[in-house]
Amino acid sequence: MHHLHHPELIKADRRDRPGALGHEMVGRVTRVAADVRTYEVGDLVALEPQLAAGCGDCAECQAGTAWFCPRPAPLPVWGFAERIVVRAAGAWRLPAGLDPTVAALMEPMAVSLHALRITALCAERADDLTGVNVVVLGAGATGLLAVAAARHLGAHRVTCVARHDHQAELAARMGARVILRDGAADLEETLIAAEPHLVLECVGGRADTLGLAIRVAAPHGEVSVVGLFDEPQLVDSRSAFRREIRLVFPVVYGVVRGVHDYEIAARVLQDPSTPFADLITHRYPLEEIGQAYRTAGSKSAGAVRVIVTGTG
Repeated sequence: MHHLHHPELIKADRRDRPGALGHEMVGRVTRVAADVRTYEVGDLVALEPQLAAGCGDCAECQAGTAWFCPRPAPLPVWGFAERIVVRAAGAWRLPAGLDPTVAALMEPMAVSLHALRITALCAERADDLTGVNVVVLGAGATGLLAVAAARHLGAHRVTCVARHDHQAELAARMGARVILRDGAADLEETLIAAEPHLVLECVGGRADTLGLAIRVAAPHGEVSVVGLFDEPQLVDSRSAFRREIRLVFPVVYGVVRGVHDYEIAARVLQDPSTPFADLITHRYPLEEIGQAYRTAGSKSAGAVRVIVTGTG
């Protein structure tokens, strides 16, 4: 969606060759190269785009942090196609019992997990957020998955700020204990009273949520900036200084403390107590992808995650 409205970013995001987009992808293996021993035909796999596009040989790729690969070779064809060819390293094998539709949430779930795991607070506690108050600004797919991710890591109280009714309902299903409405007159005061140790900004675009996140974080707190903003943001350094706030800007996913975010994402998505399938609000066949994009762009009409399906 971001590339649709800002085509100038396609090359900036290292996609300098024509081809289909669609990086939140799951599929089944149909063919395996002769030298590949780790996959079999029929395996359910999710695309790990960074490992798929990395050179595979540099120190960053070997460490599992392929976003920083100095010699990336982005795939010419991504998920909006019937079939793609991908390096074995970029195909993440999934548990056989995982619903393929839910598995399509692997990539954004990994993003949300990484946004938590990369924080100093999470590092200090070795991914255990027991006793930690978390606020999630935004209840799109990333924000809703961030709620579930925080709960999975043991957060004490997760507060979510949602704009639309259907987002508020889903936030509760994902495990938010408190749901607040965007635009409420007392929103900022209520968030401050929640004493959040960790604030996840999951809106971006043209919102003013970065400033809000900094203002409501508790003393010694941390803000993880997940949303991508369309313009440079002003930061009130005095406000952050008074409470010794830390800012972190997580980038997609990778290996953190020896564990890949995808590994944890697969476990989270298997949690039967969280109805992840409810986040898939619409499905369209590949030949109706135009309508899929129009639907995905209408959050007020109830769209959360729109799935495009192939025939394979």
